[in-house]
Amino acid sequence: MNMSSILKSLRIRQWTKNIVIFIGIAYSGHALDWLFLQYSLQIFLAFCLVSSAVYLTNDIIDRKRDLLHPQKKYRPIASGELSPELAGGIALGLAVVSLYISSRLSDAWVAIGLYLVLQFFYSIWFKHLYLIDVFCIAAGFSLRVLAGVWVIDIPVSPWLVACTVQLALFLALCKRRAEVSNIGDNKKI
Repeated sequence: MNMSSILKSLRIRQWTKNIVIFIGIAYSGHALDWLFLQYSLQIFLAFCLVSSAVYLTNDIIDRKRDLLHPQKKYRPIASGELSPELAGGIALGLAVVSLYISSRLSDAWVAIGLYLVLQFFYSIWFKHLYLIDVFCIAAGFSLRVLAGVWVIDIPVSPWLVACTVQLALFLALCKRRAEVSNIGDNKKI
């Protein structure tokens, strides 16, 4: 076990998905309000931590399947560089810290809690159900946006929610289409 294996498993580069949290503060017109910005940064951090907890949990669940994949077999948990027990402990710690941070921030903890529940079921079941997986991905983005709105305690605009869901569905469907095309291209080789 080494620190680079842990950092690789946290998938820090994926934290960019959490930037949508700042839509709430941008929408509110209070982007320069230091207090609102602090709250938004804290919920951004909480979502980064919980995202990493979810990635670790997913890698633990999928470690045997990942061994059969040409790229995923090199992930630290699948390859044996990082033990499932240590990864599970880190995931639990990250989830608890994330819930603690978000519990101090208005109703934003609800978004983190729902995200954890959604991702648990996604990891064990929903990701294997065609189209349900896409809706789960869209719901994850929507929860991020809602957390960004709830943390600064502004009214939720139906237009903001509708646009977020539609954009998230579009991106999720594009991602799935690219994966299917990639699988088709690999079969031709």
